[in-house]
Amino acid sequence: MKHSRLDLRGLGLKELPESIGEFKNLIFLYLDNNELTSLPDSIGNLTKLEVLSLKHNQLTHLPDSIGKLTKVDMLWLSNNQLTHLPETIGNLTALNYIKLDNNQLINLPDSICFLKKVVSFDASGNKLTQLPELFGEMSYIQVLSLYNNQLTCLPDSIGNLKENVVYFNISNNRLKTLPKTLHKVVFEDIYLNNNELETLGTLGEGRYRIEQLHLNGNNLSSLPEALLERSWHSISAEKNPFTPEQRTELQKRVAGMRV
Repeated sequence: MKHSRLDLRGLGLKELPESIGEFKNLIFLYLDNNELTSLPDSIGNLTKLEVLSLKHNQLTHLPDSIGKLTKVDMLWLSNNQLTHLPETIGNLTALNYIKLDNNQLINLPDSICFLKKVVSFDASGNKLTQLPELFGEMSYIQVLSLYNNQLTCLPDSIGNLKENVVYFNISNNRLKTLPKTLHKVVFEDIYLNNNELETLGTLGEGRYRIEQLHLNGNNLSSLPEALLERSWHSISAEKNPFTPEQRTELQKRVAGMRV
């Protein structure tokens, strides 16, 4: 089969035949908006694939053979019913963009940390309670979306992120503290709304500029001096247990701060 592109979006497909593996020259495969609950093992024969899009299906798992797709640099699995990922996902070392949002994931395999070329990682809207200890080994991430999960902590390895992280959203989790390594990361926009944070640790101690910081709906009773000394494009810390005197002082110290 000489086709390099196959678009089967929105056809109401309930399954893919094993014969899909015969399209060995495919580079782009779009299967969004169907009713697929699984993929055939033969999907692993499509070793030339660079883009695989499976958004808005009913997938509950992926075959181990997915790990043979070592040229894929975009993998979109948003809005499925995935409860786990196979360890072989770590073989997809060409990945730059991975979307896992709005599934039922409880954890991520340790092997996901081998995806060291990823620049955009989205696992928002799942049931994650923790991240692999070496998650930060994916050190080129620039966009990290983990909001709407059940995370109680972040691994110290998050301090290994070495690119300019333009978007870091961990809102709507259950974080009580932040890793002590967070000051090593160069951020632009940080969203930490609606957690259980009582302290921000070393956030802000780095000498880089943070454009926006969102801290609404936490348990903060004070903010680090390192943050108050900065100039901000936008900073908000509404719905925290500050006293009226603290609110007044914070607004004096930081122009435009919403508190």
